[in-house]
Amino acid sequence: MKRDRPALRRMIRKSGLGQYEEQLMQTVRPSIRVVTKHVENENDIPIGQSKIGGRPDLSQHIEWPTASPSSYEPHPSLSFLAQFNLKDIKPFDEENLLPQQGMLYFFVGITEHKVIFLDDLSSSLERRNFPDDIPLKNPHDDWSERYEPCRVKFVPELNLERIKIDEKTSTKRKILRDLFRSIFPSNYNDPQTELVYWLLVR
Repeated sequence: MKRDRPALRRMIRKSGLGQYEEQLMQTVRPSIRVVTKHVENENDIPIGQSKIGGRPDLSQHIEWPTASPSSYEPHPSLSFLAQFNLKDIKPFDEENLLPQQGMLYFFVGITEHKVIFLDDLSSSLERRNFPDDIPLKNPHDDWSERYEPCRVKFVPELNLERIKIDEKTSTKRKILRDLFRSIFPSNYNDPQTELVYWLLVR
């Protein structure tokens, strides 16, 4: 659902927080939702295109990120989560926070994560194979450290910032919690989408 200002106002009133409507609306900011579509063959996603999962498209001078030796990661190499070509995102950057071009890479682990910004995409990118220490999916587990490749599209919408409201009663806290759950649903398409969405929402 596209969330514009009238839609947000209706959600606030429906949640029983009409008395806080103007206070909440003052926190409205533009955000970018990431919507995914799984692909069976990663080669169907051109090199250099925004995507979630699969293998990263890196230039030759970028090493696969690793965790610090003091971390509690099960293996040195971090898992590749997503790459976003800023040319795909920039049309929706209403607050002009992002560079005009370049690539953002997201690598994650259990205790660490790293974001890499490549500003010059003129050098050739190559689809990098997984390091040997990132295992294939264990058939006995319901998750993997090699995420399935997905196409992405970016959708602009309005959201509320996380704000602190000093309320002492548990009833009002529950109402606020339910409101934010309705505005920030947790069941978009998959956990990967949710994570990247939270990285972009401000």
